[in-house]
Amino acid sequence: MKMNNSIKASAFIVALSLLAFAACHKPTTTTTSNTASTDQGNMVSDHAQLEGADNDVISTTNAAASTGGAANLRTTSCAIVTNDTISIPHVLTINFGTGCTGSDGRTRSGEIIVTYNGHYKDSASSHTISYNNYYLNGYKIGGSKSVTNMGRNSSGNYWYNVSVNDSLYLSLDSVATMTGSRTRTWLNGYATTTRWDDVYQIAGTTTIRRANGNTILLLSLPHLQLQLFALGLKPVF
Repeated sequence: MKMNNSIKASAFIVALSLLAFAACHKPTTTTTSNTASTDQGNMVSDHAQLEGADNDVISTTNAAASTGGAANLRTTSCAIVTNDTISIPHVLTINFGTGCTGSDGRTRSGEIIVTYNGHYKDSASSHTISYNNYYLNGYKIGGSKSVTNMGRNSSGNYWYNVSVNDSLYLSLDSVATMTGSRTRTWLNGYATTTRWDDVYQIAGTTTIRRANGNTILLLSLPHLQLQLFALGLKPVF
């Protein structure tokens, strides 16, 4: 029986490490805490949804910033993009109205709001993504995430602090949260205009909490990740 439990726990850890970053080429090491064994499958499901929503938002904001409009948002032309570059900090708003179904088959509503003071490659720049009644496929997304360019490290590579505090409203009385802090070091591809040669080193911790109070701590040991962003162009934020 002990061997079976060990095998199940190992499988759970491997599954979460694969979900932690969809584009990873080296798996993330994970550890668990305060998680009932009977709740592991649900924890994996919640984590997958949180990471999926997080990646979708990042991809959408970079698309809007790169094009200055809704052309490449996979939402046809139903989203309205405004970018206030006069006020400080600047504010980019993507407004999906009461419902906007894109060519990717996903329906979005509400607003994604990006507050920023510079671009991704600018030292000391930062941006924060927040939401105004934003829904993705019927699930409300709340919280915020921020990225700060910390400049060059001792090896001459640009690195970033990433803070995540996301909420996914699975129902009126069920909220899953993802909180954490990561570092992102840009090892290769900084000087080119395409992301295809980009290599990052990712490290940090993330905590997933389900509505029932069970939690899991994901420990990301330094590992390489290629093509961090979904677009072919370098990220603006």
